[in-house]
Amino acid sequence: MKYKYLLILMLIIFILLPLGLLTDSPAWGEWDLSFYERILGFVPEKMKNTIEIPAILPDYSLNVVNPVISYYISALVGIGIIFLTFYALYRLKK
Repeated sequence: MKYKYLLILMLIIFILLPLGLLTDSPAWGEWDLSFYERILGFVPEKMKNTIEIPAILPDYSLNVVNPVISYYISALVGIGIIFLTFYALYRLKK
């Protein structure tokens, strides 16, 4: 199979997804303005004027299921959105 190693790597990454639950810190790049205020002591001026886009699954969680299962569902939703975006772009190109 041509993509055997890629699929194995993707499976390993997928299995390790819940490791993010082991920390209280937010994921890199997912900081809100209060995080900058707490860590840096100020909010960078240009960031004060940005708009925040609401998350589809805030904090990668669904309140009705186990946090680990929520992480997996969130990952699948994210993968699906990325796949559909690239598929749509591919179709538009043709």
